[in-house]
Amino acid sequence: MVKKLLVQRKATGSIEPIPKPGRTSVFHGELLEELEAYMSEQPDATLEEIRGHFSDRVRCSNTAVCNGLRYLKYR
Repeated sequence: MVKKLLVQRKATGSIEPIPKPGRTSVFHGELLEELEAYMSEQPDATLEEIRGHFSDRVRCSNTAVCNGLRYLKYR
């Protein structure tokens, strides 16, 4: 671990954590705003209903819908 940090500091001049790229969320930007608007209109919608509502614009799983809701602080 220490050796890795020393090599990184020599190469970059910093030992700050290197950001790891990852997949972006299905619900981001405009689609996230639409999800929030839909939830204000249909607060009791199930994951399947939400997924069905957005099925014409995005193909996603219930987990992706759940992650979007979690990001918006819905429980």
